[in-house]
Amino acid sequence: MDAVSAFFIRNIVYVYFFYGLAFFALGLVVLLESGRTSEFRFARALIPLAGFGFVHGAHEWFEMFQIFAAHEAGHTTGLPEELFRVGSLALSFLLLLAFGTRLLPGAESHPRASTWQVAAFAVTWLGAVLFVYLRQRPTTDELVVAADVLSRYILGITGALLACWALLRERRDFHARGMSSYGQALLWAALAFFIYGVIGQFFVRPSIVAPSQVVNTALFVRTFGFPVQLLRGLAAVAIAITLGSALRAFEAESRLRLARANKGRIEAQAATLEARTRRTEEVEALNVQLRARPSSWIACYTMPCIKWSAASSKLAAAGYF
Repeated sequence: MDAVSAFFIRNIVYVYFFYGLAFFALGLVVLLESGRTSEFRFARALIPLAGFGFVHGAHEWFEMFQIFAAHEAGHTTGLPEELFRVGSLALSFLLLLAFGTRLLPGAESHPRASTWQVAAFAVTWLGAVLFVYLRQRPTTDELVVAADVLSRYILGITGALLACWALLRERRDFHARGMSSYGQALLWAALAFFIYGVIGQFFVRPSIVAPSQVVNTALFVRTFGFPVQLLRGLAAVAIAITLGSALRAFEAESRLRLARANKGRIEAQAATLEARTRRTEEVEALNVQLRARPSSWIACYTMPCIKWSAASSKLAAAGYF
């Protein structure tokens, strides 16, 4: 082991701290943006993504405290702690799967489909753990490690690939709405998810599950000279930064929507003012016409009366009355 590898192994607690902090920051940023009203499909899948950030960050911090307690106080991790750690890891990946499945084609018309799909993944993972137990009869510690490995293989890698696909699909929607710069951020976020999920989760703890007997964290350190947790942590930082940049599209969308609303209100006010002005001009024109022809109107109504009076006078003078 070279000096660089030894340095990171010696300070692995700090790697876990920043690793967890990056995902916690991701959850916080996504949660704050999830309350915005948006026309993007992406906005309707943010709550599970925020949950993934919070739960996965908490998992990394819990593992950090386990390592710290073991090194500093000689604490031996018990079965309840390990079950909680593996359970939180699996839950975080299930939330990531929920994010991806909510953006699948047709998910909007079948809102419950995502829940059933995530449940199917959970059952598959539990079934794989049960299969390993029945097939190999491992010890309790070996089974817990196998459950950890299977959660990364079945849930983590699949969830990351679904997240990649969903982000790339949403990128086209961003481009169609004239927000290509934010779509570029989604592209980088998809790449970071791929590195985190496919590469980072493929190198796992050595266990009884193939191919972790060979392709594991020890092989990664020997090959690249630093622990895989550092790669995952750097990918987490990249995901938090790029998704934070992409989510600013909601703010730009809000500004654009507000500008359109203001423009529509101004146009409506202008149309109302124009209609009032036109009616006022019509009334004034009619008044002018009335003022210009009063005598003709009076003559029209009084002439029959004058003619009748003259005819009556003539008849009276002739002795008819």
